[in-house]
Amino acid sequence: LLRQNAALLVGTAADTRPVHRLLADAWVPGDAAFAELVRAALVLCADHELNVSAFAARVVASTGAHLHATVSAGLAALSGP
Repeated sequence: LLRQNAALLVGTAADTRPVHRLLADAWVPGDAAFAELVRAALVLCADHELNVSAFAARVVASTGAHLHATVSAGLAALSGP
């Protein structure tokens, strides 16, 4: 699901590349340093435990909900201020 969402974000087809490379190749093609910067930013976002969207997704996942419901909860929480 993460690869699908990343591909939708940059308007390309999902493939087997890591998400940071898919995004970096769409934004700054061929720049390995930029790809590593995107990777680091994604890791920092994932590790930010107090983020509302991550918290919402964790709560929904803890109920045993389906993966799609969990991702939807996290994305829905991103729509707020």
